[in-house]
Amino acid sequence: MRESIRRVCVLSNDYKDQGLKLTHRIEDYMKAHGGEVSVVLTKWDFEKEEWVRPEQIPEDSQCILVIGGDGTMLQAARNSYGMGIPLLGINRGTLGFMTEVDSDHLEDSLEQLITGDYSVEERMMLEGEIERRSGEIISSAALNDIVINRAGSLQTVRFDIWLNHQLLRRYNADGCIISTPTGSTAYNLSAGGPVIEPTAKAMCMTNICPHNLFNRGVVMSGKQLITLVIPGDRQGRDQPVEVAFDGTFKVRLHTGDSIDITEAKSTTRIIRLEPTSFMETLHKKMGSV
Repeated sequence: MRESIRRVCVLSNDYKDQGLKLTHRIEDYMKAHGGEVSVVLTKWDFEKEEWVRPEQIPEDSQCILVIGGDGTMLQAARNSYGMGIPLLGINRGTLGFMTEVDSDHLEDSLEQLITGDYSVEERMMLEGEIERRSGEIISSAALNDIVINRAGSLQTVRFDIWLNHQLLRRYNADGCIISTPTGSTAYNLSAGGPVIEPTAKAMCMTNICPHNLFNRGVVMSGKQLITLVIPGDRQGRDQPVEVAFDGTFKVRLHTGDSIDITEAKSTTRIIRLEPTSFMETLHKKMGSV
């Protein structure tokens, strides 16, 4: 048994939780059982294709209840990065690989939090530091993956991959996915990469549609440093590419720019209510799509 959770923050939006019905159910139940509830609203900007940053999450929250799908969970992990507050996902999406609770069992799940009947998983995150040729530095973190993709042109991208400051090789591909174990079942899996148990400390590098006869995903320790450098194309012209952190925060890169990727200093803590193994969850979720 763990500590009783009575101070919760609900991260919600009126697109996934229309009329905030689930939010109000949480408020009613927790307050009836002596709990405290803070509500933080966020929303997806369809025009800009990005999350609108929500209000500040209270630092004394014992748990963040995330209403939505996997995308909302990823954004919650970014919004609470470094705070150490565990997340519990309430599924209002489709696949919901990271969201454990369904609305039919909401009150039962809240009771488990109050009685301490839960466990917490530590999930590693990635940290990416972009260095432009101008010297500008841009940093961000990701729970699922950091993806380097072609931007604009339909031509393949040339990029050099360095491992711990040693050149691995030059690739020609549509892009490259660097994923965590949590993200190994997302874009990485669709691109033919391996599945990794989510609590492992590892990174997976999978190229997207590589232009060579041999390509396999590479799994390595999270302590490794992966550097991707963007050279010119075959004619020496500028190559515009895009770096996406968990598919939302995006940065445009050009020839001469680079990005360093390694294990982040902070983790995402995910609450588990059922003693279901990773493989059981994988078969349940992936067998239905």
